[in-house]
Amino acid sequence: MSLELRSLEKAAGQLRLAQSVQVSPTIVIGLGGSGTYTVRRLKRLMELRYGLLPLVQFLYIDCDQKAFAPEPELANVQDSERVSLLLQNPEQILDYARKGIGEFEAMRDWLPDSLSVSILRNAIGAGGIRPVGRFAFFANLSEFEQRFRATLTSALAIEQQLATQSREFAGKVTVDTNQLRLYIVGSLCGGTGSSLFLDVAVLARHIIRGQAPNASPSIIGIFYLSSVFQNEPGLRTDRAFLISFALTLTLV
Repeated sequence: MSLELRSLEKAAGQLRLAQSVQVSPTIVIGLGGSGTYTVRRLKRLMELRYGLLPLVQFLYIDCDQKAFAPEPELANVQDSERVSLLLQNPEQILDYARKGIGEFEAMRDWLPDSLSVSILRNAIGAGGIRPVGRFAFFANLSEFEQRFRATLTSALAIEQQLATQSREFAGKVTVDTNQLRLYIVGSLCGGTGSSLFLDVAVLARHIIRGQAPNASPSIIGIFYLSSVFQNEPGLRTDRAFLISFALTLTLV
């Protein structure tokens, strides 16, 4: 860990809540490798500042299983926070989707005619191919829904949990459960985050409306563009730029 990071962590660890505050239930979702790394780093700094308190709930979604591996400067990923887009037999699921079989029928409307999903067998990511990332997500849709519902339940109950877990926060924090905040963090330059952020936002809003009908959720996206990765070794920045540029065109 660099000296700068150590200094930041030391300073963050010395900060304490000094006055009464009003907070909103907050969920932060990391999409793909960059999003997962960023959100894990955020959680680590919050742990150092506040301890293990449920001020913010976290969720991580990726095809690359290495994104969840322990790292000294990152928060550990709990099983309840992980949405692993892992497929043992992606070719069979793709065949079911093309034939309109069962729960995979809906994918038939947007799947490209020629799409190889064999890379998902290796659990090393989506290979920078957006339809592959989206395919992996919808093939694991039930896991996302289950994890997000549980995360939302925890987020809406944070006031009670704070009072139970910490005397320092008891009476100092009030929670407005009708002002839920959802942050979606990722990169628009790869195959996972760039393919999922709209689907995740829409699905999350749908679940929130069903589980907390009085809430007025604010959904905020925070995304990296290709210039962030220009000094990354081994990364084709021209490809990252083309992916983000093509995505931007679809949003216009």
